[in-house]
Amino acid sequence: MLSTSEVPMGWYPDPSGERQWRWWTSSAWTAATIPYGERETAVRIVSDIALIQALHRLVRYGIAMFFIGLATLVSVQAHWPGSAKPVSETFAVTLSNVAVAMVLFGSVCFAFAARELEGRWTWWAYVPVLNLFVVLSVVTRRLGGRPLQRVGADVFLLVLFVVQFHDETWLCIAPVILAVGESTWVAALIEKLLSAPSATPSRAL
Repeated sequence: MLSTSEVPMGWYPDPSGERQWRWWTSSAWTAATIPYGERETAVRIVSDIALIQALHRLVRYGIAMFFIGLATLVSVQAHWPGSAKPVSETFAVTLSNVAVAMVLFGSVCFAFAARELEGRWTWWAYVPVLNLFVVLSVVTRRLGGRPLQRVGADVFLLVLFVVQFHDETWLCIAPVILAVGESTWVAALIEKLLSAPSATPSRAL
């Protein structure tokens, strides 16, 4: 008998006993459900599963890692040895390396999300920061929003944080605002991709 971790991803009878299918990721049950018999919905969601998984990685890891890493990097630069409030050089270098690694990890998550959103690899998917804003633009467009206004506002806030944080420490809230906003939009697209056209999916138990 297969253990839970060995069961491949796919649609299975809902373990709650409800008369519906629930999507199994090969490690956990998701919120995606469809009533028995709605095969077209199952096929559509399966065709989007790579995109859904890439967006899930963004919400769970990528967005947080990117903005935490960026905020840490900017903060360390504001307290670099020789500044008004310096930290030790060893601490500054170590923390900077960790921050850069976090930013790069987040950028990789954005790169794979870009690949799935576009259906192919594009040059901008490989460029950190740029891939973040292009992904946000595509997500906003798919949700019927205004990409130019959305991206413009986020670019302004990010630049303001990077340039002015040394003098205006209250701007530390900027990465939080950006991360929450981006997560909200990406989560909304995931919900849209998982929702059935003829029926509203049940929520996770």
